[in-house]
Amino acid sequence: MCRGGSFWNKGKGIALDAYNIKVATDVVLDEVADVVPRGEKDKEFNANGVVRLSGADIGGQFICNRGSFQNKGKNALEAYNIKVAEDVFLAKGFKANGKVVFSGAEIKGSVYLGKTSGKNPNKSSDSSDGQFVAEGKVTFRDAHIGGNLVLGNCKLTKLTLAGANVSGKLEDDAEVYKDDQGNIDLDIDGFRYQRLDAVKKRVKDRLAWVGLMSKGGKFYPQPYEQLMQVYRSTGHTNWARDVGFALEQKRQQAMKSRCWKVWYWILRTTIGYGYKPFRFLGWFSGIILGGGLLFSGGLEVFGLAVLAINFLAVGMFEKTPKLLWIGLLGFILCVSSAMAPCAKWESAESFWKHIPTVLTGVTEWDGCETWRMRPTQPVVYLDGGEKTGSEERPGNHPQFIPLLYAAETAFPLFPLGQTGNWHPATWWVKLIQWFITLLGTVALAILVLYGAGLLGPRWRDK
Repeated sequence: MCRGGSFWNKGKGIALDAYNIKVATDVVLDEVADVVPRGEKDKEFNANGVVRLSGADIGGQFICNRGSFQNKGKNALEAYNIKVAEDVFLAKGFKANGKVVFSGAEIKGSVYLGKTSGKNPNKSSDSSDGQFVAEGKVTFRDAHIGGNLVLGNCKLTKLTLAGANVSGKLEDDAEVYKDDQGNIDLDIDGFRYQRLDAVKKRVKDRLAWVGLMSKGGKFYPQPYEQLMQVYRSTGHTNWARDVGFALEQKRQQAMKSRCWKVWYWILRTTIGYGYKPFRFLGWFSGIILGGGLLFSGGLEVFGLAVLAINFLAVGMFEKTPKLLWIGLLGFILCVSSAMAPCAKWESAESFWKHIPTVLTGVTEWDGCETWRMRPTQPVVYLDGGEKTGSEERPGNHPQFIPLLYAAETAFPLFPLGQTGNWHPATWWVKLIQWFITLLGTVALAILVLYGAGLLGPRWRDK
């Protein structure tokens, strides 16, 4: 019991040496507020020099509330491999100008840094919380905590939880990981915990938390995988998918091979790395709509169509309103440009009424100057003559429907009666047709591989 004690050995090393000490109950290095005369100020525990408790075996609680530990640039509170049978309290205004080291600690209870969640430790003066201030590194590397890890009302510069294992929940605040210069130096590689007191927090806050490990361009997958596992175990599968998607994004950014980056870009675009498989619907719709505009309106609007559909898809799936509006406006311009030579309207009402005409093929064939397709059957005249390769459509020839033609071009395994009756009139339209077929084949192959379990989330059940 060292309540209100003052240990002074400034600049000479050890102020209090309790190496390998064995105590059956508590170790208390805190204030002496409950025994001071009325009107006098509380007397804090104060140490100038390292307080050494490495290898200590404490049978009760370890209480350092409102303690002041000074040893600038060196270890201020040194507790390597300490064993504590109950809780550890570093709260109520704990201050350290130096390192606070609990590496390899075995703590059967909970650890409270900054706040105690209303819990009043034994023989402590009150349950009010004060700010935890540490001007050096605070490390719990490879520590085992049997209860919860509570972080709140803290002012830190460096926090290391690498390799630590918390059997209970992690209870923290976003402000813990910020200082006056921005984000603190955080190391959580290998950090394991069973639950989060963060269901009330949005997943993007947790992604920002694990993203602190990416300083200097390094890639650490374990923090993302741990967060995914916790979200899945608590039933938040949608959040787990968001974390998995962010993990694969970081993996792609860290890749050095351009070939792998291209492959991961394809996976991201088509199925969201397997975490967002419904992106395939956007890919599918983009191919068909873009192809339909191409085959109905010509190449002059094809580039604009693809760009507009891309903005629509990205804006929708990435939840970016600006891209969504840009894509919608571009899509309207595409349809207008493609339809202009083939349909006539005199008012805005007739314009909107005729928008579907080009893509559904109900526009009259005659008089449309931008058609790029020709019927495969020859035109037979009354005198018995035939004309092949013409843009004229025989009376009994199936009608050209751009959307169905684009769908059959992209996915030739599903015949729709269009590509067999119509063919491109020029070589460059044929080249674009091959390109659309390639896109559709790649997209379909990725979807099949995903369905077979060969692509997709790493945590997905087999």
